[in-house]
Amino acid sequence: MTLGVLLLPLTNSSGTQIGVIAVSSDFSASRAAAGRSLVWQALIASFSIVLLIGMAIIVMRGLLIRPLQVLSDRFEAITTNQTLTSIEGVDRFPAELQVFARIYERIRLRRETAALSAN
Repeated sequence: MTLGVLLLPLTNSSGTQIGVIAVSSDFSASRAAAGRSLVWQALIASFSIVLLIGMAIIVMRGLLIRPLQVLSDRFEAITTNQTLTSIEGVDRFPAELQVFARIYERIRLRRETAALSAN
């Protein structure tokens, strides 16, 4: 059992202290509530962290990993002499990857021009 004691000065009408009043209270309920509150805070914080990590993975997959996979497949097609197709949605790629998409597009156009001139 957790008790708290508060001592209040007791003064007479002229303001001189004539004693103290002792007040005590049981704080076990508030301490238990504080413990439960800490558990809830930890639970909510853990849930929030998992949620943020999930959102970060979704964003990274959509903005970075998918464009890298598309570019990787297209450059693989160049090395294996497959038919080259244009890349859709290049404007949604990150700026750093748009450079590689433009390089791929130049290679694709040169290969098409070379194929037309050979015929």
